[in-house]
Amino acid sequence: MAARLADRDADPEGADPALMGCEVTVVGAAGEDLLVREVRADAPLLRLRAAHPHPELPHTANLRRIAAHPGLLLRVLGRPDLDRAATLRPLAVGPVPGAQHTLRLPEEWLGRADLGYDVLQGGHFPPGTAAAPAAAEGPDVLADSPLWRVRRLLESGVAGGRRAVAEAARTAEPRTAFGPLRRAGFGTAAELATALAAEADRRPRDVFGRLTDPSPDGYARAWLAASTHLAAAERSLVAASWAWGEARVSGEDRTR
Repeated sequence: MAARLADRDADPEGADPALMGCEVTVVGAAGEDLLVREVRADAPLLRLRAAHPHPELPHTANLRRIAAHPGLLLRVLGRPDLDRAATLRPLAVGPVPGAQHTLRLPEEWLGRADLGYDVLQGGHFPPGTAAAPAAAEGPDVLADSPLWRVRRLLESGVAGGRRAVAEAARTAEPRTAFGPLRRAGFGTAAELATALAAEADRRPRDVFGRLTDPSPDGYARAWLAASTHLAAAERSLVAASWAWGEARVSGEDRTR
């Protein structure tokens, strides 16, 4: 899974990520999301986020009902969220065969609940509670990385042009402003951000020493290089967040 996500540029443009499935234990709610832990030793938390936020679809309501049953064992089928660390957009859930504290679905549901169509009710859950795993989340490799410094610089350029980029990077010397990136191992990101800031602040002079407007070509190339590298670095971090586990089912498999 990690390798597939890291190499998703090879997929056709707009193609959805492959379905993946796993058996998990419910931990609890995190806002509108559901925290679960894969049923294996030392597995980190996985975040389940509604596959579609439309209020007329029961995705969010179903996740909220599941979150009220910590310790519940589930089979989950969904698509990885390629823009968020260790986040899955679940499409269906089902009971774990042989488990006592798991879903109890009607026979006509064929062993699975479509989270965007079926509405889970109290009778679909087992009575009582089960021991829930610890809910402490590990670090978010994407949110906790210093790459936000590059994104803020790029967004400054979108909002205010090259002068805004120059001002955003002027809080410190260009070589030290992105020191946290270098210390975290993002040396290329630091170099590209430094080059973008320097190009944004470049003001050439004519033969008489008067300031002139610089050519936009150099700035455009520097902005595009930093933006392309940032997107690739963030994709790699999202892929790394999935390195703890591989997909349990292929696109042809279904929760049974």
